[in-house]
Amino acid sequence: MTKQTDDRAAVAPPRITARAFIREMSAKALDLDRGVLHTFVSLCASPGQTLRRWIILRDPRLTRPFRYFLVLVALSLLLQAVFGLNDFSPADSTAGLVSDAKRVQQASDAGQAEAAIKGTERIASGVLFLRTKHRELLMLMVIPFAAFGLWCAHRRERWYFAEYWVALTYTYATSYFLQSLLEILLTPFTASHLVISRIAMYSLIALMLVRLHPRPLPGAVLRTLTGFTLAAICLFVFIILLALLLTATSRFN
Repeated sequence: MTKQTDDRAAVAPPRITARAFIREMSAKALDLDRGVLHTFVSLCASPGQTLRRWIILRDPRLTRPFRYFLVLVALSLLLQAVFGLNDFSPADSTAGLVSDAKRVQQASDAGQAEAAIKGTERIASGVLFLRTKHRELLMLMVIPFAAFGLWCAHRRERWYFAEYWVALTYTYATSYFLQSLLEILLTPFTASHLVISRIAMYSLIALMLVRLHPRPLPGAVLRTLTGFTLAAICLFVFIILLALLLTATSRFN
């Protein structure tokens, strides 16, 4: 019995110290040959090839899509919190809706204008609630809708819907992190930093997905734009329907 106890003690792993833990985490995070940093650099340098490396070949040097997504989005949210980028102004978002309501009032008689404005205000309240309380959730909805659009646009490639979801997970996380960095750089210079950075983010997602399939560039661009157009239409309809549902149930009050 004493000999077995000694053998177990001899093969027991060392205790985990703070220094060893930090060293291991740093090695995995900053390794250029594999891991998160390797995946990020590869996606920025050659996104189409990198996406195929995981979807088709399951390259073990690349971080798994869900883990990569969690790490990059967590870093992005941390940057936004540190630099105060989470503030959201409802007044700016409703300016266009108020303007539309005024034009309706001028173009119609008093009774019709009042009904139209009330309907517009109800929809606007639902959309505004979603944008202020669930802004990040709405942004995440881009992933399944864009995956659906690309799946429809690239039907002849015979890829599964889930494979496009994986591609969107990688590209969304990368673009979201770069968007946070761009927003930090633009904040001191312009009040439209959020709009500019979001446009750059979605443009970057589209550019990263153009070469997902090794096809001639004109056809690849056309199919990618078609997929994103379909995704935008479906997402817009989904948001309006969800806003109407929230308006009917009055859950945002």
